[in-house]
Amino acid sequence: MHHISRSEGPEKLKEYHKSHTQHWVEYYESKKEEKGRTVAIGQNKNKKGLSQPKDHKWTEPEIREPLIAEFDDNCAYCGISMGRGDSKKARDLAEEIAVQKCISESLKDDQSLQEMEENYKKICDSLPQGEVDHFIPKSKAPHKVYEWKNYMWSCTLCNTKKSADYDPNFPLLNPSEINDMNLLEMRVDGNYHLRAKFQKDPTLVRRYERTKRLINISGRPKARKCCREEIQIILGEIKRYNQFSKIKAHSPLKLDFIKKIQSKCEELEMILKDEDYRKMKCSIIHQWASTNGALIQVFRKYGILHAIKPIKFRKSLNERGG
Repeated sequence: MHHISRSEGPEKLKEYHKSHTQHWVEYYESKKEEKGRTVAIGQNKNKKGLSQPKDHKWTEPEIREPLIAEFDDNCAYCGISMGRGDSKKARDLAEEIAVQKCISESLKDDQSLQEMEENYKKICDSLPQGEVDHFIPKSKAPHKVYEWKNYMWSCTLCNTKKSADYDPNFPLLNPSEINDMNLLEMRVDGNYHLRAKFQKDPTLVRRYERTKRLINISGRPKARKCCREEIQIILGEIKRYNQFSKIKAHSPLKLDFIKKIQSKCEELEMILKDEDYRKMKCSIIHQWASTNGALIQVFRKYGILHAIKPIKFRKSLNERGG
């Protein structure tokens, strides 16, 4: 789990916040008033007759797609990429296709059936498999139902495991908060641990333990470990070859080092294109570049700077006075 820099979100969400939030607030406030009582009005109604709001605008493409882009289609918690295609929604659409197929067959309209199946297949293939998670659950903070920075792009496993659990005294570590992410370090075993200097703080220990228990941040440690080691080896070789390539003479040896740098940059680019753990990969490279400014020039020269968030690199170097 690594820090996610957040934008202000789409303008449309601000409109939804103004027009839809109050319904959620009133619904959960009325539920709170009726807590502990038996209400025989319906599963989603309280004594005042308020139904649970039906609007779920955070699932609309105009909201969901910018969120996916902000998280690089990686789960905010475990870091895996969800991709698009087969999902429950896709299967639901497939069932609808079957119904429409019966209708088309009854109408003997084979062309319409074929077009319908092709259209639904396109929809199924383009549907994201991840989910929009309300970091602070709707039931605990209904006023944040349409708040951009309360949205996390999550895999189904992490979202289900986290569920509506919330403790204001010991909140989960938030990927959107840089201070929370600075509490963690990924060690050589590929697992995320609370940094040693924070382990004497009982509140932080409790928050870390709750995060580890309720979010799948410890899943697939071997994959993370192998990925980090591979990146570190490549960066080390790029750094070494770059130092050797600075010899002034235009010799075959210098050209050989330049070719090796190019080859290693291509390997690094391939790793960055792999969809899992994108934030982790950028974080590892960021740490190297923050102490080895020459690497940024190498990345720029070989055209892979765009893949590793150049703005963050420049900011980091400015903070260091370099």
